[in-house]
Amino acid sequence: MSRNKTRSFREFLESQASDKKKALEETEGTLKDYMEQQGIVSLDDESKRLIDQLASLEAQRDAADISLKEMQNALENYQQQLPQQETNVARVVGEASDTYIKQMQEQMARLEVQRDMTVVQNPGSAGRDILNEKVKEIDQQLAALRMKLQKRTDDFLRTLTPSQGGSEDAAGYLKSVKQKIIESEIGVQSLLAKKRALSEAIAEYEKKFDRIPAKSVQLARLQRQRLSNEKLFLMVEEKYNETNITEQSNIGYIEIMERAGVPYKPSSPKPFINLMLGIVLGLTLGIVAAFVKEYMDVRVQTPEDLKRRGFTPLSPIMDIDEEIARLGEQKITARDTGVDAHLVTVSFPFSSIAESYRQMRTNLQFAKVGSPARTLMLTSPTQGDGKSTTASNLAVAFAQTGKRVLLVDADLRRPMQHSIFRIEQGAGLTELLTGKAILERVIRHTNVENLDLLPSGDIPPNPAEVLGSDEMRSFVTETAKRYELVLFDTSPVMVVTDPTVISTMTDGAIMVVSSGATRIQDLEQAVELLEGVGGKVVGVVLNNFDPHRAYGVPFRRSARVRYGAEKSYYGRPGGEGKGEKAKTRDGKPKATA
Repeated sequence: MSRNKTRSFREFLESQASDKKKALEETEGTLKDYMEQQGIVSLDDESKRLIDQLASLEAQRDAADISLKEMQNALENYQQQLPQQETNVARVVGEASDTYIKQMQEQMARLEVQRDMTVVQNPGSAGRDILNEKVKEIDQQLAALRMKLQKRTDDFLRTLTPSQGGSEDAAGYLKSVKQKIIESEIGVQSLLAKKRALSEAIAEYEKKFDRIPAKSVQLARLQRQRLSNEKLFLMVEEKYNETNITEQSNIGYIEIMERAGVPYKPSSPKPFINLMLGIVLGLTLGIVAAFVKEYMDVRVQTPEDLKRRGFTPLSPIMDIDEEIARLGEQKITARDTGVDAHLVTVSFPFSSIAESYRQMRTNLQFAKVGSPARTLMLTSPTQGDGKSTTASNLAVAFAQTGKRVLLVDADLRRPMQHSIFRIEQGAGLTELLTGKAILERVIRHTNVENLDLLPSGDIPPNPAEVLGSDEMRSFVTETAKRYELVLFDTSPVMVVTDPTVISTMTDGAIMVVSSGATRIQDLEQAVELLEGVGGKVVGVVLNNFDPHRAYGVPFRRSARVRYGAEKSYYGRPGGEGKGEKAKTRDGKPKATA
């Protein structure tokens, strides 16, 4: 508010200074033209002194007029700041008048004019002491009048600004505004009195001015206007500069509307709101993460993933390497069977994984009631899914039921069955199909009863043509007559075309996928390739299945029990059943150490 008030004064003085400067320039130009036309250079000393006195008085009158306008603007601003409940204060102040104050103001104005005229009339050094004494006497009278005026003004203000009660700040503010209004009103009256006194003095000097010789009257008037405008312009410009400095240095003042109180509790943190916000955000992010994982994860994780895609899941197989390590830590060792440890149906027949292969065997036996499959092919979409291990363990599981089973290693690119059963590679399927050997010479008897193995033999340069030959079709037909089940271990479908050729000759195909590794798109494309040539996929084996990773901690035990990892049907993994003695294959009790 203080800066706004000062800014309004500065803008008013700026406009006045601009107008006075234009007037000064006009009078100077007019004076110059007149002097050139008339050939007059200057006036006499008496005329110059008279003109200088008149110009000085007129400049003081105009300055008093500018100060009067400024004071009136200030009075209006103060009146606008009064509270609404004191609407009658402005009216009371406007009507208020004190005759004694007015008379002192007029007397002070006359003394000030008298002092100025005394100084103007005696510009020289003659009589300087007398002049100083006279000016000093006038100043003393003015000082005495000012003290009386101040005391009278204070008494008058106290009568108009009584205590209003209530808040001290509000009362103090109201009293301050009222005091400013009274002071401004008194200042306006003082300036009016000064203006009247200056006007009377100017009228006296104008009578003397009229007695100047006629030839010099016009020149005197022009010089008088120039001097008057010059002094007024300098006065206004000086006042403008002072106001501008005041505006820049004025930082204003503040008023306390309401004092701050000490809070009873901290504004932050807010535990309850933060907890609720954390719960909502946590649940939201968790749900979003679950949906993103569900729909963005394109790999097979659980048997339910296979069901949702329309596939028939066979018994899931746990991670064999992890199971072997766990059995080893429990100091349960397999007897010397002469086979690879990954053939768990022989090395660890009572383990949970061996039970999973027996469950897979049961699912395949009852998949087609009335016409069981005699020839089955095992393959996978890509390499590393564990199809060879699955084929060997499934063959053992079927042989343990008393069926005569033939396992054919038809992977003529990376054969594995001879390594699993630890037999010599020698002549095999390649030599049989190329006419270099007969069936009886290439079939090998394994340590597993009722299970024979036909290794791959030498790797030919054209495996697809060898497997797609008429000899291969005749071999499939011949072995289906000799054995109750023939299992073919073939190459991955997405790598070579060998499995698609063999699928046209067998009763069905078993697809082996790896949990958390095989992509759903690869599985669907592999099945589509087999079905495109007339093959039939009877089921999908989920290998390397980890319930803890697939279902999480809350489902770990239930999932392990559900999928045969917690306890085998035949007893504890790697040992005999509780309350049941181990038996040999002929049904007699097994000797114990």
